[in-house]
Amino acid sequence: MNAAGHIGVSAAGGALIGLATGSIEMGTGFFLSGWLVDLDHIPDFVGTWGWRKGFRHLACLGFQKPHPRSVYLPLHAYEWVPLCGLAVWWYSSNFWLLGAVLGYLLHLLIDQVTNAPRQLSYFFFYRLRKGFSHAAVFPNPDPPGSGPEVVPGLSTQSPFAPRPVQEEAPLRKE
Repeated sequence: MNAAGHIGVSAAGGALIGLATGSIEMGTGFFLSGWLVDLDHIPDFVGTWGWRKGFRHLACLGFQKPHPRSVYLPLHAYEWVPLCGLAVWWYSSNFWLLGAVLGYLLHLLIDQVTNAPRQLSYFFFYRLRKGFSHAAVFPNPDPPGSGPEVVPGLSTQSPFAPRPVQEEAPLRKE
């Protein structure tokens, strides 16, 4: 899922959790961790396109292609899940942390489902073994039937990109 989608899902989820539990802290933690995880894309974008173009790709919320050459993504890793569980158990009264862990887990699960990876793509050590190569970790990143085209009318272009001007068809004389 792209960053805009994660922000939307995290906002809705954070609001629901906050309302359901009465904990603004839990809802806020869920919202923030649900999309801030994507900041770990910065090294991949900058390493592929340089600072200026890399941040432009990031600013376009992940709508641009081609994909970066590398996928380090230290925060997109299931290896963190046991540590998160331990932290929630240890600090059981910390609602910020509980919300943040829930938002983080939802982020990983959504990415696992929507980004068409190999089964192990969201394990850091798997990516390390594959040399952090995008082509090796995500061999078919945009298969038919995945991504935004599943939702009719949803554009894969950034909402901030200029739209092409469509010309009107000439009137036919009869």
